[in-house]
Amino acid sequence: MSVASKVRHRFSRFGWHDAVLCVVALGIILRLVHFSFGRMLWLDEAMLALNLEARDGSAFLKPLDYEQIAPIGWLLLVDAISGFFNDYAYAARLPSLLAGLASLALFYRLATKLFSLPVVFLTTLGFAVSYQLVYYAGELKPYAFDVLLWTAAMVLAAPMITSPEKANLRRAAGLAAIFIVGAPFAFASPAIIGGIGATLIVFLFIRKLYSVTLTVAAGAALSGIIFLALALLLYRTQVEGGGMTQGGMGNFFDRTFAPFPPTSLGDLAWYPKFVDGLMGELFGVESAYLMIVLAVGGAFLMYFRQRWLLALLVTPGLIALALSAAHLYPIMPRLNLYFIPMFLLLAGFVVEATLERLPDRRTIAVVAFSALTCVGSFYLFTFNKAFNPRSSDKDFSGE
Repeated sequence: MSVASKVRHRFSRFGWHDAVLCVVALGIILRLVHFSFGRMLWLDEAMLALNLEARDGSAFLKPLDYEQIAPIGWLLLVDAISGFFNDYAYAARLPSLLAGLASLALFYRLATKLFSLPVVFLTTLGFAVSYQLVYYAGELKPYAFDVLLWTAAMVLAAPMITSPEKANLRRAAGLAAIFIVGAPFAFASPAIIGGIGATLIVFLFIRKLYSVTLTVAAGAALSGIIFLALALLLYRTQVEGGGMTQGGMGNFFDRTFAPFPPTSLGDLAWYPKFVDGLMGELFGVESAYLMIVLAVGGAFLMYFRQRWLLALLVTPGLIALALSAAHLYPIMPRLNLYFIPMFLLLAGFVVEATLERLPDRRTIAVVAFSALTCVGSFYLFTFNKAFNPRSSDKDFSGE
């Protein structure tokens, strides 16, 4: 058989599983290429690097300089790695890269538990090519760890709801460990752990799985105590001592707090503006409105089919909004990157239902949905010159 014949034979057997693996490979390549540029540190990264250079160990328990704030676990990890290699362009960004790659693998695993292969392809493609997820997998910032915490927790929690027979002590202990370890590494841990943990605890308790419930509750409670202690002893002083509630920085964060209860038309207008701005930055304007429609449709379908799974998906976002209304946590795109997989999964349920009604048009439908949901991210790559960092407005080499 000639080489051409072998190639044609191989492609004739090319299926959805192969397509999904190609998507995962694409996501890995995008993250590695973006990381490989070793672009110079931009303003906020440079300020964090100055703190890492000047401090060590217990010194990170004091307010950071230059109006910076970061989770203590992440700071200590990055300080250890960057100090060992004496490098910030690559070594200091390595934890974010590893978190980004691990999140991609975990999301793929989660999607395979929830959807058929064509929808796994669609949702994993959206995650793999997400501009925000690729970008923050190569930046000296802790935001990739929020996504890692969400995906790791969901991989263990979702099967406990979709298949209650899998709700055993081993899985519960693993989830509790993720909660405890993740608490000092992710600023979004109160929303993620609180939402996933609370939903799962109520679900397990109703089904009288008391030992499993207690294990999850213990992990969630301990992680809450860890984060609360850090918030009161460290993060609060970082925010207040660093002047982040004052002046221009204070005004910036004030816009990210939800007005509740709304007392004017302006307050009411904040919510649609918030959704528009958040989705535009997370998915690109070109895909934002379609993602909103698909996510709302997915929530509607899940309400009638899988209410507990719906609660598991959306409760972290609702807690984040409540914390924003209480002026405790700013709700903005980079601080809520786990909204990306949440919306992708919600959209996946609509696509799954669509494919059930169009079995003969499955490939065309998946291609169409993929193009429409990913076009915004591809535009963001181009607009932000992600693969030409010297042309980016975050490049200060000319100065």
